[in-house]
Amino acid sequence: MPASSPPPAASRSEWLGARAALAGQRSARFAIGAVATFFVVLIAMFFVPKKSAIARDPAAPLTRADTAALLLRADSAHRAAAHADSQYSATLLASEYLGGEPAGLTAAQRAKRDSLQLLAGELDALIARATNAPLPASYRALAAASALHGDTRTARLTDSLDAYERRRAALAPMGGTDLPYADLTTKLNEAGTAIRDAAVRRRGALARTMSDLDRTTGGTAPPIDTTAPRVARDNARLAAAAIDSALAAARLGNAAAEKSAVAETVQESRRVPPVALLFAVMVLVVIAGFSFNLSAEINKPTLASPREAERVARAPILAVARDIDRAPRIGGIDPFRMLYLGLTATGTRTRTVAVTGDDRAVIATVAGRLALAAAADARATLVVDVDADGSAVAGYYGERPEPGFSDAFAGVHLWREVTRSIGASDGLSIDVIPGGAIRTEEPDRATKNSAREEFARFRAEYDFCVIVAPSETSLVLACSLVEKPVTVDCAEIGRTAIARLESDAAHVRSSGALLHGLAIWDAELPQLTPRSELMAKNVSAHTRRPTPGGQ
Repeated sequence: MPASSPPPAASRSEWLGARAALAGQRSARFAIGAVATFFVVLIAMFFVPKKSAIARDPAAPLTRADTAALLLRADSAHRAAAHADSQYSATLLASEYLGGEPAGLTAAQRAKRDSLQLLAGELDALIARATNAPLPASYRALAAASALHGDTRTARLTDSLDAYERRRAALAPMGGTDLPYADLTTKLNEAGTAIRDAAVRRRGALARTMSDLDRTTGGTAPPIDTTAPRVARDNARLAAAAIDSALAAARLGNAAAEKSAVAETVQESRRVPPVALLFAVMVLVVIAGFSFNLSAEINKPTLASPREAERVARAPILAVARDIDRAPRIGGIDPFRMLYLGLTATGTRTRTVAVTGDDRAVIATVAGRLALAAAADARATLVVDVDADGSAVAGYYGERPEPGFSDAFAGVHLWREVTRSIGASDGLSIDVIPGGAIRTEEPDRATKNSAREEFARFRAEYDFCVIVAPSETSLVLACSLVEKPVTVDCAEIGRTAIARLESDAAHVRSSGALLHGLAIWDAELPQLTPRSELMAKNVSAHTRRPTPGGQ
């Protein structure tokens, strides 16, 4: 099991202890479920009435099916199926060979016709070759055909062809005025053409001989019927399969009976207490679950505590969100109020904050609660979502994601047109710019510059601005809107990988932003409304909207 190296600032024992603590937390629910299952099964074993089982007498013989007769029937059925299969194959071969052939030919006549057909086929191929490629090699191959053996004229033409080719090879063509070379070429082609004509005549003679032989017969043979042999073969196969199935069922029943008898014998001789067995299984399951979680945590370590996150990111902890729903009601300190005060209670008041991290729901929740704390302090607050793909801000507030930031940045809408007031009903000054439509094409440079200038003027109207930038691309976009924005990186205890937090902190610093601190999430992950559901709800609302003058 490969172990990941701990951070340099932490000791090995401390690092392993943190991993074990996380593995124990993840295994807690699993262990509780295992213990609950153990007690439920235990109660069912002791208190649920069982049906009385009739014990089998060990001396009584087992009921076994007789498979000897079935085996004999199966052998006979397989022999019959093999015979029917061979009969069908023979009929099929006869049908393929004799179907459509001339009828009434003797064996000698059929052999003669087959040899003539073979010679004709060879001549057809060689004649086609000599026609398509009129070369000496093609003519020479045609003259060597079996059908032209013994033809003295073809032999003389072949000798002439060879002589012309040798004489032409001895000459070196010098151009268009080399008359001897051209004359030899013409004679060579004439000899080849003569060989081809002789082959054509021989092919015609073969065709006439086969035609005369066919006229002596009584026409073509009728097709051979293969239906009856095929039906007989299929029936034999079905009968063999049925007997095989019955034999397999009988053998399976005998094996089951023997297995049941052996199991009863073993159970009588060695009976394990059910309670001990259940307890052992429960302990093994809990140990296996803890081992699996510990192995996964060591292979890919995650944050175990805010102190570890502070050491990995080399940034201070601004807020730790644990029980965010109950803290305000029981008089606890709101972590997001503390986050807001940490951002604004310095000598230079921060007006724009970028919130980033690895979980869109956590980032949107931190941004929303930070905006609520600013609005409660009588600050006009603007929340901007620069990530149209996730639309986390729209999911947090339950608003439609379009139109939004991407539309205003592309110059399709004005910034005021895509801004929506969220906290007006509660007396809070919170405006939201959702992510907007998902656009595949980027606007040109002039449009981007104009949108940045307009956004700067629009942002100046607010006391506090929160930019939600969950991805690396959106953080770069946020840095292009605001120079060196103060950034809060969100991380989750037990979920954010240490390597991921370290790379995120390095990316924030390299992108030109100022990593002000960390917001640690140590609670259940918030649930946001997905973008698709928000869009469907928006379409449904437009569909149900009554038309003017309608009933």
